[in-house]
Amino acid sequence: MYLSHTLVLNSFVRLRENDASGRKGKAQLERTSSLMIALAYDITAKKLGRSTLDIAHAKCKTQTCVHRSMLIAEYSRLVSVSKAPNDIAQSVHELGFVVLGGKDPSQRISSNFMSTQVVKATISETEYEYPMRPAPLLYLGKKATGITYGVELHDNWQEGFKQHLSGVSSNTPFTDLAMFCLRYENAEKKETLTLTISAMIRQKFSKDIADFWVSKIKAERLFAKHLSCEDFMEEVLVDSLATINSNCQDRRAELMKYDKEQLVEMIIRSGGLTMNNQEMKI
Repeated sequence: MYLSHTLVLNSFVRLRENDASGRKGKAQLERTSSLMIALAYDITAKKLGRSTLDIAHAKCKTQTCVHRSMLIAEYSRLVSVSKAPNDIAQSVHELGFVVLGGKDPSQRISSNFMSTQVVKATISETEYEYPMRPAPLLYLGKKATGITYGVELHDNWQEGFKQHLSGVSSNTPFTDLAMFCLRYENAEKKETLTLTISAMIRQKFSKDIADFWVSKIKAERLFAKHLSCEDFMEEVLVDSLATINSNCQDRRAELMKYDKEQLVEMIIRSGGLTMNNQEMKI
């Protein structure tokens, strides 16, 4: 059984930033990316039974090819969303929002993380921490991990985890993040949603991450009344995040029917401007 797609969607939207527009530009994009990379590292490390991954370029020895490819696959699974109408790709660049088109997640992590931060760490003379802001989650490089292209959990990762969620609008951020990260997981339904999510976290993530995460979810129960319902699981997997841009897609198709002059007039109207001395209303 799968988490209710309605609960997942509502939780995902609550993970938006806490300002009026819900966006804080590049900083929030980086924050989402680093958090998803750290979680992908943990999932991969647990599957391999290791605390340090060696993600050297795929042309290197076979073992590192496995570490690298698994990390990319887990990151892609976390942020990928089912395709929109007209077979348009969708993915999560920023928590709470789904982006249409753009680079495939596997390309994003390769260019933004493996080809920049991981490479920089190989020549660092000090322990290389990732990310630099708002707080580190991982150690990279030989100085910190003993492996040139090594990746492992930062000593202060718990604080980093909290800092990465400090700006979201939700008062149950750890619960909502879990709903998002576990949306594709098939699991057994427990007595309550909290127990179900906790069991799913322990199944997917390492003991250290799971213990911390579950403790935070338990602390949020007082604020999680909006998540209390009997039907929190369903038989069929439904990717509700794929519907976020459905209205945009419908509107885009509608606008494609207009010519240039008609579109200009609509833009003027939507801006509250006037034409021919008469007020134009939407």
